[in-house]
Amino acid sequence: MTPLGRALRGAGLFAAALVAGLAADATLVEPFRMTSSVIVLPEGPLAAALGGARIVHLSDLHLRGFGPRERRLAAALKEHDPALVLMTGDFADTPEGIEALERLLYQVRPAQGIIAVPGNNDYFRGLQDRIFAALRSSGATLLFNDAIVLRGNGGPFAVAGVDDPFFGRDRVPAALSKSPPGVPLILIAHSPAVLEDRSEAMLFNAGGPEGPWGEGWFWASGSHFRGPNPPIRFESAGRHRIRIQRREDGAGLMTVRFVPRSAAAGEMPHTMERSEAPPDGSGDIVIDVCASMLHVSGSWRRARTSEGRCYLEDAPDRGALAPYPVPDPAGRADLEFDAPAGVAYQVWVRLHSPTSTGRSDSLYLQFGDALGPEGEPQFRIGSEVRAASSPDLALVLAGHTHGGQVRLPWVGPLERTIARGRYVMGRYDNGPAMVYISRGIGTSYLPVRLGCAPEVVVLEPPRSEPRT
Repeated sequence: MTPLGRALRGAGLFAAALVAGLAADATLVEPFRMTSSVIVLPEGPLAAALGGARIVHLSDLHLRGFGPRERRLAAALKEHDPALVLMTGDFADTPEGIEALERLLYQVRPAQGIIAVPGNNDYFRGLQDRIFAALRSSGATLLFNDAIVLRGNGGPFAVAGVDDPFFGRDRVPAALSKSPPGVPLILIAHSPAVLEDRSEAMLFNAGGPEGPWGEGWFWASGSHFRGPNPPIRFESAGRHRIRIQRREDGAGLMTVRFVPRSAAAGEMPHTMERSEAPPDGSGDIVIDVCASMLHVSGSWRRARTSEGRCYLEDAPDRGALAPYPVPDPAGRADLEFDAPAGVAYQVWVRLHSPTSTGRSDSLYLQFGDALGPEGEPQFRIGSEVRAASSPDLALVLAGHTHGGQVRLPWVGPLERTIARGRYVMGRYDNGPAMVYISRGIGTSYLPVRLGCAPEVVVLEPPRSEPRT
């Protein structure tokens, strides 16, 4: 063998060994290597109110059982001995994981309790009721767009918690408003989306809470992620506009149908089998999206079924995700239609799901002059929901991103679907508030971690304060 051949062979063997070593670390070592990130709180009203107390933040446990990682987590909690534990969702992936959650929390008895908020995974798998019951039975307080005032060693402080932002269940202004003025405030949320300016929109997806979703065409009037959409009315009679935004690319839309609420006997289901359709009633408005299209941009385009029927599609499925709608999206499809004023409509869509994975099957809808059940503007085109803000807001804790879960040098996170935006992991300053995004404990999609070990976040008082 020539010197060049030997060199190439040696380089190949080295590369193969390196890949094998990284694979072993990502699957057998790093997912179970529990780390603690100790963060010193800045001087200020919150630190003064805590009076030296220590807080532990846990996120994204994704429990599937009680094994080595969970035992190390229990040991870390015992070692840090926090006065308060704050948990930001995605607790368990399986029934065995729910049992492990109870077992873990029974070993934790912080003086000021455990406060938790839901994550998207808790709803996605349809286990939310069992997870929430397990949390409560373990002594945790669950916050759903609410706040609680606690008495620290140095005075009162508040914790506001929102329902899952990833599926649009959060109501940040409502939660923050529950905190008394002048009381230092901590905001906990599953996703850092609460720190972004967003819009409000109806969410539709093709499927039920159990899954799998299946492939093909589905009628839906909401999403199992957050339940049926409320009825809407239009402020004035005449010409109206609908805007379609991407949530997951690859989804298709053929028909939008407005069914007068009076046409339904009782509560209308929010998803149906693909062979069924919304109940017929007088006054229905049926919109062929291709015939009504006013504008299309970005990756939206016209497509046709095998039978030749036209529908709108947001590009082939490439795994792109828009976790929340924005007031002025670069890509959208706008439609026009006629409707009277004052009629309460349940909105149905005929939606296409190209795969059975539960991804690429959802979209957002907005309307030009929609009114909610109480007559308030709702789901309006261009509507804006401002990022979390309060003069008393001192600390924001979130997770969801897993820090990317797999991070390569010079490349960063490989999973960019969830690790996106300005807030990916670690500490940030957001005005007067400190933000910390946890890498989380467990894994999703694949049971691997690389360059992104599980993380227990320990929030310490300033060094001048006595620690408890």
